[in-house]
Amino acid sequence: MSSDRPPERAERLVIMNGSRLHERHLGGQWTVMDSEPQGMNPRGIHRLDTARDADPKTKGEYRGAVLHVDKANIYQLGNDSQVVRHDRDRFKETPHVGEGARIGYDNGRGVMLNRSAEAIPNRGFPSPTATPQKLLNRER
Repeated sequence: MSSDRPPERAERLVIMNGSRLHERHLGGQWTVMDSEPQGMNPRGIHRLDTARDADPKTKGEYRGAVLHVDKANIYQLGNDSQVVRHDRDRFKETPHVGEGARIGYDNGRGVMLNRSAEAIPNRGFPSPTATPQKLLNRER
C-alpha cells in the first residue's frame, strides 16, 4: 500500500468547473457523496479529514470562505489555505457555504463577527459600521 493513498473514509471537496463535489475515499477510490454548484466557493481540492481544529480559547479570529457544513462541523478555508474545522455545536447561528466568514470565540462559543442583526435581503450582510441611514442611502 502506497503512503500517498488517502485513508479509507477520507473526505475532500473538489471545487472546479462550476461544481462543488463532496467526495469520500471508499474501497480505494474517491466516491461523490454530494454535488452542488460552485457558487462563491474558491476553486481547489480541499481535504476535510486533515483539517486543523479551531481553538475555542483563542482571542483572535478565523477569516476565510466557509467550504462545507455538516451535522457536526463547519469547515473554513483559512488565510494560509489550510482548512480549519469548527465544532458546529459551539455556534448559535451557522454560516452559509460560500460565505466569507470572520469567526471568533467568546467564552468558548463560536461567534460570526461579520454578521449584523439586520441582513439586507439578497445582498448579504452590512458592515458592522453601517447605520440604518447609510443602508437606506445605499439602496437608492
